[in-house]
Amino acid sequence: MRSVAAIALLLAAGGCSLSRPIHGVVEGTGETFTGMATGYFNDTGQVAVRSNRTACSGRFVYTTFHQGAGTLYCDDGRRAPFSFVSSGWKGSGGTATFGRRRVVFTFG
Repeated sequence: MRSVAAIALLLAAGGCSLSRPIHGVVEGTGETFTGMATGYFNDTGQVAVRSNRTACSGRFVYTTFHQGAGTLYCDDGRRAPFSFVSSGWKGSGGTATFGRRRVVFTFG
């Protein structure tokens, strides 16, 4: 029983999060993004990415066990709602929209 309590304490002290690299491409422009996505065990998370044009950050929530949605806000004024499917520890991918341009991304 003490070992279970010790593990729970270590997880709580460690912040209970999982970060994965993220890579994306804005279709039709060649603009690419790289950065990190961090998911927390309370079904929320944050994303920070950068391209040669701008830097973006945002938050997301899991809407089901393996799916989530959020919004990126960029320094150049663009805003990108996004959705994704996660396969767990290995990551997966999703899509976002910058105006009429689709962004395809993978993480993990």
